[in-house]
Amino acid sequence: MASESTAPHLADFKALIDGPLSEYCTASTKLGGCVLTQSELVKSAFSASYTFLLTAAQQSKPSDEALQTMVTPIGELMGQIQGIAADTPPRDPLFNHVSAWSESIAALGWVMVDSKAVSYISDFEGAGEFYTSKVLMTYKKADNAADHQQWVKAVKQIFADLKAFVKAHHTQKLEWNKGLTGGAAADDEDEEDEDGDDEGSSADPVSAFDALVSGPVAAYLEASKAIGGCVESQAADYVEGWKKEAEFIKKAASMPKPDDVQSLVGDIAAEMGKVGEYGGSVPPRDDLFNHVSAISESVSALGWVVLDSKPVPYITDAEGAGEFYLSKVLMKYKKADDGEKHVKWVTSVKEMYAGLKAYVKEYFTTSLTWNFGAAGAKKPKKTKKKAVDDDEDDSSGPDPVAAFQEIIDVQLAAYIDLSKKIGGEVATQADSFAAGWKHELEFLKKAAKMPKPDDVQSMVGDIAGEMGKVGEIASGVPPRETLFNHVTAIGESVGVLGWVVLDSKPVPYIGDMEGAGEFYLSKVLMTFKKADDAAVHQEWVKSVKDLYSALKAFVKEYFSTSLTWNFEANKPKKSSGGKKTAKKSAASGGSSSLSEFKAILDGVVAEYASLSKTIGGPVLDQSNSLVSAFTQEYEFLVKAAGMPKPASQDDIMAMLTPIGTEIGKAQEIQNSVAPRDPFVNHLTAIGETIPALSWVVVESKPVGFVGDMEGAGDFYLNKVLVDYKKSDDCKTHQEWVRSTRAIFAELKKFVKAHHTTGLMWNTGTGGGAAEADEDDEDDTASGGNVISDFEDLMKGSVATYVDISKKIGGLVEKQALA
Repeated sequence: MASESTAPHLADFKALIDGPLSEYCTASTKLGGCVLTQSELVKSAFSASYTFLLTAAQQSKPSDEALQTMVTPIGELMGQIQGIAADTPPRDPLFNHVSAWSESIAALGWVMVDSKAVSYISDFEGAGEFYTSKVLMTYKKADNAADHQQWVKAVKQIFADLKAFVKAHHTQKLEWNKGLTGGAAADDEDEEDEDGDDEGSSADPVSAFDALVSGPVAAYLEASKAIGGCVESQAADYVEGWKKEAEFIKKAASMPKPDDVQSLVGDIAAEMGKVGEYGGSVPPRDDLFNHVSAISESVSALGWVVLDSKPVPYITDAEGAGEFYLSKVLMKYKKADDGEKHVKWVTSVKEMYAGLKAYVKEYFTTSLTWNFGAAGAKKPKKTKKKAVDDDEDDSSGPDPVAAFQEIIDVQLAAYIDLSKKIGGEVATQADSFAAGWKHELEFLKKAAKMPKPDDVQSMVGDIAGEMGKVGEIASGVPPRETLFNHVTAIGESVGVLGWVVLDSKPVPYIGDMEGAGEFYLSKVLMTFKKADDAAVHQEWVKSVKDLYSALKAFVKEYFSTSLTWNFEANKPKKSSGGKKTAKKSAASGGSSSLSEFKAILDGVVAEYASLSKTIGGPVLDQSNSLVSAFTQEYEFLVKAAGMPKPASQDDIMAMLTPIGTEIGKAQEIQNSVAPRDPFVNHLTAIGETIPALSWVVVESKPVGFVGDMEGAGDFYLNKVLVDYKKSDDCKTHQEWVRSTRAIFAELKKFVKAHHTTGLMWNTGTGGGAAEADEDDEDDTASGGNVISDFEDLMKGSVATYVDISKKIGGLVEKQALA
């Protein structure tokens, strides 16, 4: 393997295996049992990933079928790793260890994603952090506590290194044919601090852009020539725009930023205008309409040079505006005699934009740097996004209702057709899923002509009803049944239709719901890869992915921040990525954040508690635990605001014990009722969602963690709506669901505003905090004394818990004393 080690991208992955992964295996050996068994599979999975990367480094991206064959060894090992967790009883002392890997091993699937590979890894890493935190909490006083702490540390380091590896060498997605001798991307760990200065790059920005034009852009032109007609003509104009941009970058390299940048980009804008005109001049019935529309919608990507911030997300938004049409090209030509050249064309477009994003991320992460050919390049002044605003106002193309109807007629119809070919529960489930989409269309038609009502939930009852049926079909199929993975994939992802009731970020929500089913789609491909009817199942999986891709593109284009009501009177504009959303300053101080959390407690949490009291029974009992958990979290945040982060993880976990206790109580109530209990879905929704309060121990992307927990309970909230839609107290249950959703929506907003990347310590409590928490007499600006606080806790809440446990006796008493 001497030749392999000369390629930095392979050597770095090998270093991950030989370093943190090896340390994790050593730590697992000390713990033994199922942890050791699972660690051997984890090591094999990473080794299989290395073999995959070695192969990918020596070839171009293969067909989807060949790609599935390549990743099969990784997928099979992932399944075995998750199987160990599934076979381990929750009472097993090593249950949390194996569950952590079961939840996070899917991160190795980053090689299959088309964008945001690092974020993809972070999402799965976050899914496992809840369990690693429980490992630390469970063993903090054990004789072998250090062994468990070392194990958790090694696991975290694996994912930290994996993200760093992907960020350095593959950025957005897997890069194929990188070679075995160098060619790796320059390390950009500190790229956000470099303002585009990339001293370690193998090429300067001008040469790198020229390479982009002569490489992916030229490939796109050749693919367009193979199709001919208006596609070729449009491509010629688009390539001219890229060449004009290359000339612009050469000028920017050797001059300070002028006062009138727009005068320098006139040639680029002119070519962009020509390209955009094709979208309006080609009739919708023309065979090449979708091709030219895809480019017309995304041509604004070249406008990144005039932005004052975040050019990479801007390019992604522009690219996304054309994805819907690219999907339609693939759908239209997938069975045509000349289908291959159209597929190749779509691939060339995607690679062209991937190349542009990688280029901008490497050299101009925050914005274009002027005079970068000289030392001490000046940072650009803010510029108005005129080109972007003009693009947003483009009213060409179908209206939202017509666009949604088109998804039903194309992508949904393809999914239904393939589901009927498979038959059985897949066909039955498809009928209910299709009915849900059609109800959503009717909902959009109503929303188009009316202002937002006070009770949106009453309007989505039909959609929720069909979603419930889809989920019930999935839960009714035994795991050993042939079509289990098909129906489970849809059952897990049916929540995509719930985007219409969200107050923010519907596109990421759809992505999360889609992701919940991806594991099962992969298992479908794996199970049927050698079957006589493999092609039908492969097409079915593709149809599901195409359907969700079309929905994301639709929502991103028309309702990027949330559903717009009365949109016939106020036509929704195309997404600008939400760049005008006001952001709170990170320096807003602890007082502001604490008062906002107190407002959640006194507002939506109190409303939920009141409605739970009306419902009564175990719903009321569980609500007491949730309210107490939020109250304990508020007290924790007050302390955290007035003190530096403790050096010891044990000290942090001790501070979190009251929250964990209440979370446990809420989940115990969930587990105590029978499956047929009338309140089982209420209780399960809260039981699945309440771990969101553990965001305080998540070291990255806590907002995403809260969203994941929220999504875990949303399915059961929909079932509540279905179960009670015809009952006499329907209104109460609808309001209860609404209040529950509002709690976690507000929690996400709070975390995003004040703790975006992780819990902020020692932000200062100020007068507001003291006022909000009159009983916290010892918590001055110094943050009080952690030891005395914990002693008070032992004498108070913990002592009460032990006394009550003794009265109950048996295992409860033994557990409490332990």
